[in-house]
Amino acid sequence: MARAGRTRARPSFTVERNDMMSASVSGLDRFLAEMEYPATTDDLVREAARDGLSEDVLAALVALPAERFDSSFDVRRAMSARRELIAA
Repeated sequence: MARAGRTRARPSFTVERNDMMSASVSGLDRFLAEMEYPATTDDLVREAARDGLSEDVLAALVALPAERFDSSFDVRRAMSARRELIAA
């Protein structure tokens, strides 16, 4: 049982993982904002690899349906739908 006034230390890997995920998300946001549209799934994957985005981001883009996207909003919507399908 923890003593009053003492707090538990958080494992450092949790903070590092959150920082890495935040970096991936901000990198994806920047990438999608700078991408030229319309773009296909193949275009997104190719350009993301060229930009050096993380393996997690590349995997998320590869998992998108093979289609044409007219904006970053369309890409985000497809990514969200994919996450919902996986969670179900």
